[in-house]
Amino acid sequence: MNQVFYIEADEEITKVIKRMKSSDKEGVIFVIPRGSSLGQSVVNLKLLKRSARDTKKALGIVTSDSATKNLADQIGVTVFSKVSEAEKAPLDMEKAVDKAKDTANLKVNTYQKYSLGGASESAKEDEINAPEPKAEEEPEDEAAVLEAGQSEEAELSSEEEEVPEAVESRKSKVESEEAEEEVESQEQDEQTEEPIKPRKEPEAAPEFKKVKDMRRKSKKPLIILLSAVVLVALGAAYVFLPKASISLLVDSRDVSLDYKVIVDKNQDSANLEKMSFSGQIVELSKDGAKQYDATGAKDMGTKASGTITITNSLLTNQVLPAGTKVTSSDGKVFIIAKGVIAPAATLIQATCKVSLTGTVECDSNPGTIDAGVTADQNGEAYNLAVNTSFTVGKMTATNKAAFVGGLTKTQKFVTEEDLANASKDLSAKIKTDNAAEFTKLVTDSNLKVFEKSQGEEVITQSADKKANDEADVFQYSMKLKMFAVGFEESNLEEFATKYIESNILADEAVLDQKSVSTTYKFADASLANGTINLDITSAAKVGRKIDVAKIRSSLVNKSKTEAKNYLMGLPGVNEATVKATPSSLPLLPYFKNNISINFDYKTK
Repeated sequence: MNQVFYIEADEEITKVIKRMKSSDKEGVIFVIPRGSSLGQSVVNLKLLKRSARDTKKALGIVTSDSATKNLADQIGVTVFSKVSEAEKAPLDMEKAVDKAKDTANLKVNTYQKYSLGGASESAKEDEINAPEPKAEEEPEDEAAVLEAGQSEEAELSSEEEEVPEAVESRKSKVESEEAEEEVESQEQDEQTEEPIKPRKEPEAAPEFKKVKDMRRKSKKPLIILLSAVVLVALGAAYVFLPKASISLLVDSRDVSLDYKVIVDKNQDSANLEKMSFSGQIVELSKDGAKQYDATGAKDMGTKASGTITITNSLLTNQVLPAGTKVTSSDGKVFIIAKGVIAPAATLIQATCKVSLTGTVECDSNPGTIDAGVTADQNGEAYNLAVNTSFTVGKMTATNKAAFVGGLTKTQKFVTEEDLANASKDLSAKIKTDNAAEFTKLVTDSNLKVFEKSQGEEVITQSADKKANDEADVFQYSMKLKMFAVGFEESNLEEFATKYIESNILADEAVLDQKSVSTTYKFADASLANGTINLDITSAAKVGRKIDVAKIRSSLVNKSKTEAKNYLMGLPGVNEATVKATPSSLPLLPYFKNNISINFDYKTK
């Protein structure tokens, strides 16, 4: 981010330079208002540019003044139209300096005419871009700055005077050359018999030469620029591309440990005391709804009822209490609603006679009584017709009127079991419908997940009917969360390294992370707590502590011999090999990240 300074219209150049020096940013932006004394003077802008170069800062300005824009562009200062654009824009100090050189050091080309006897005619060009003079020390006070400004102004005036004189000299030389060419042409024409070809108008020749000279001069900066780019590229390649490979043969011993560890989604980092390391949870929530049939059924019918006349042919009274069952001829059962006593039959004395066996036989009149009955079950089938026969114990009965009121009707209702089955079925359906999406989510997480570390949790569920509500169907809705507890294997490897190092000697360490091997298997999981228990076996090669980062820093820009002597002096190192790419380079890379260190092990 560049630092932005807002300039007052009458602010002096010395104060502006001091403000730039006070900045701790590499890029500075000056917002110059229209008509500012700073923006109207090329000398002031040159002083500002020179101070930026000497203090190694990249310079840019923001202005809407066309005069200031033109002056800044001539001396190679980057111009922006908006402060927001300038504040974040990358500034190229070198580009600005190169452009300033092209403008500040402009020289007029001079030519020298060779004699006609030479092999060819050519023009010798001076350098367009003279080398930029060595930067002067920045003026420390206001008087010094003003003196430097006067010097800059004098140089600018002398350059402006030099250009017209050089152009006039060049014009006279070109006219002289044209005259000589015309004499030469006439002499050659006198020696040949061929007709003289018409010549171009004399005044057109100088213009043609001017164009040719301008083309020659336009190629010169391009060649210089390309050369600079090549040199910069070669320098960058020399600094950034070289690499070094260090191989160390070190003393080591093998360590193997068996232990248990907990993967905990609530753990931020490895914890040796709790024997746990951080796990993660992947989850996906989905809504679902489905209609289900109610399976409960209620008999909502009514019972038929009527009156029967009971006939008692027995010579004794028959007591029939309420609830006495009466059976119809077709097997339907009715219940006497209110208890009755059936009177005994009476003998007819006039009809009595003695039989051959000595028994007296008489005719009788049976006793009768009416009783109200109700069917024991609902249904229209109990609406019996008139004069249907019944039996009541040892007595008989009949109905003098048809039975009525029987009705068959069944009403469905929602049971507790219906709701439980709906919850189970809808949960399985949501899980199945979204299995592919959940699997992709787990795969993209790059976590190690076991089948038994996956589960689901019902967030909300509801039905539009309660248990025992009358309904043929009901709607069940649910929001289900599918989740999986897993871990990154790199976190397990980090824990394994720390665990091994906690179980070895104080002056030992795991020599190389690549030597750590860890195998694990699932033991069990507590999905409610978000934890997994693992059985672990870890092995590694350990030896004397070696600070790899320190080694890299110590080898930067060292010769191969110096590097090897340093490495062989490290404790526990038996052999060291130093290779550089390209091999012809005498020194190791300038950047420590371009130095790789590999270990081979000599087991004790």
